[in-house]
Amino acid sequence: MRMLNNIGLNPSGLSRHLSSQLYSQFIRPKLEYGLAISTFKKSHLISIEKAQNSCIRMIYGAHPKSETKIMRHLVKMPSMSERIAILQAKFVYRAEFLPSDALFTIIRPVLEAQQGSYWRKLKKKSPIIQQLPEVLSNLSSKELKAGIRLFLQNNLNSIRSAVTGSKLLSCCLPNLSVDPIMWLPMTNRERSRCIRWRLGWLPGGRLHPCTKCHQTTFSKKHAIQCLNMHSRLHIPYYQPDPISFFLNQLPKGQPTSPKRIQHLTSYWPIICSILMELDSYHHPTSNQQQYQDPNPGMALIKWITPPAPQVTE
Repeated sequence: MRMLNNIGLNPSGLSRHLSSQLYSQFIRPKLEYGLAISTFKKSHLISIEKAQNSCIRMIYGAHPKSETKIMRHLVKMPSMSERIAILQAKFVYRAEFLPSDALFTIIRPVLEAQQGSYWRKLKKKSPIIQQLPEVLSNLSSKELKAGIRLFLQNNLNSIRSAVTGSKLLSCCLPNLSVDPIMWLPMTNRERSRCIRWRLGWLPGGRLHPCTKCHQTTFSKKHAIQCLNMHSRLHIPYYQPDPISFFLNQLPKGQPTSPKRIQHLTSYWPIICSILMELDSYHHPTSNQQQYQDPNPGMALIKWITPPAPQVTE
């Protein structure tokens, strides 16, 4: 992972979405080798989770102790404990459809008859297998995928509804999908600011006195009030995070509705301007020219704007 980090899997190199995909394709399979047929102690599982978390923090340029739940959620990446459950469920499912002359098919009756065998424990304790409505031999691959998705969604819902540690995650998308801010057309700075807002990272990394009102520290909560985000975005005040509320409404594909296009065209530049102002206020001693953009959000607006009809002579 450190070799890939040196050649582009870092915040200043490839996009975080692409870096996460490369990690899932090339690095994570090495961590997953043999997990489907292995037993784990709690300490082993913690070590595997730490290994994945270290890779994710490299991709995002995060602090060594930063929480990774939102980082994984933004790119639809399951935890290693969830991956173990998925791999074990797929292993049990595929074992049901092996050829009759396969070695495992021949020895499986012995394993099923043996008390305390790992195979029996695997079938009995797999959380995904237990929630499937049908017998495995009658189950289609689509139903298995639906069961895996339900398992992941239930885990996400339980984390979002937790009493502690879920405030930022509860402001993100409530379903399993790659967050649109990871792939929609926008400049690197605009994308970085959106991701940092999702993660709860303030520009500069530390709380500074508010240079606008000079009354309190420029926290995220104060920034929402000081920059008048609710009124500028016309979002009700009962929404605690107006920017996240708007980001959750970003399209998951190129919109075709004129009303939808008009809404994005009107409010997306305001979002970019607010985040740009937030960046500027947190760096009062820096060159303010770098925080000025005459056309904020133009990349996304050009992408959603339908081409003008061609006039035929």
